[in-house]
Amino acid sequence: MVRRLNRIVRLYSLAAWLIVSQATAAPANDSFANAIPMTGATVITNGSNAGATKQAGEPDHAGDPGGKSVWWLWTAPFTGSVFIHTRGSSFDTLLGVYTGTSVSGLTLVSANDQDPLDPLGSDTSLVKFNAVSETVYAIAVDGFAGASGTIVLTIAPPPRPPNDDFAQRIVLAGDSIRTNGSTVDATKEVDEPNHAGEPGGKSIWWSWTAPGPGRAIITTAGSYFDTVLGVYRGDTVDDLVEIASNDQDPLGGDTSRVSFTTAAGQRYEIAVDGWNGESGEVLLNVRLVVPPRLNIARSAGNCCPQLRVSGAAGARYAIEGRVTFSASSAWQPMATNATDTSGTWTFIDSSATNLMRFYRARVVE
Repeated sequence: MVRRLNRIVRLYSLAAWLIVSQATAAPANDSFANAIPMTGATVITNGSNAGATKQAGEPDHAGDPGGKSVWWLWTAPFTGSVFIHTRGSSFDTLLGVYTGTSVSGLTLVSANDQDPLDPLGSDTSLVKFNAVSETVYAIAVDGFAGASGTIVLTIAPPPRPPNDDFAQRIVLAGDSIRTNGSTVDATKEVDEPNHAGEPGGKSIWWSWTAPGPGRAIITTAGSYFDTVLGVYRGDTVDDLVEIASNDQDPLGGDTSRVSFTTAAGQRYEIAVDGWNGESGEVLLNVRLVVPPRLNIARSAGNCCPQLRVSGAAGARYAIEGRVTFSASSAWQPMATNATDTSGTWTFIDSSATNLMRFYRARVVE
């Protein structure tokens, strides 16, 4: 009987030891050297930091000592913004992303304790950064104050603007357009040109068909960052012919402005990017101004020339004059105004009572 009881005690002791041993066994990716590799633009994986440890020389992830970290390695397959988060994990996580080849020689890319965007308001973590294609990123998940549990780790690009790609450009119609968009989290496609000679990196696209001949004026005035602007003809992003481009609006500021002569029915592709990779909210203005017609008659009382400008309703035109027909004679500005709702504007040159003068009208950009 005694031997049987001793045997039962030993069996229970062995079972308890096995349970404790299994519960405290270190995860396979406990150490940096055994980090689990991951590939792909979007990755969802699971793990646990129960029984994990912290290595000598390992940084404090998100500034907390933690104590139970596990590791993954992710090779970025693209250049652009990326989210990495631990939503769905069962404990209060810490998250750190690094570059480097040893646990004591890491360079911090981004780290977080509390996910500011978690819709459930839990204690998970999220980082967002600009990944560089083919770069290997070391990802550590630890527990706040040494917490542990099951881990859900997700890597995914953030939602991109709907017109990020040339093939998905937004179609515009009309002769006076005001629209908006955003280049936040946009990307630059392979073989996409450098708009206004600037590499940029976060472009969005529109397509506009000119309803008639005239002068197109396209600006990003009102946008919230330093824009670059390009206008092209072509059917694919790698076969575009530049029509006009601009970095700094010649009228001032960090937005952009172009103007060019249009052909009726011609489609123009419009790209907005950011100088030096900047991004933000875009305000795009497209206006087609038809060339003005100028009629000259005598004013009431036959005192002075009466000039009648006809063009697009609400468009701004300038009247200029000179006293000789010679091309070497400079045109002098006389008046600038916008046409009324009928597309006309009348100006009386009261200074020309005893003076012969030649006139012209032009679009004001």
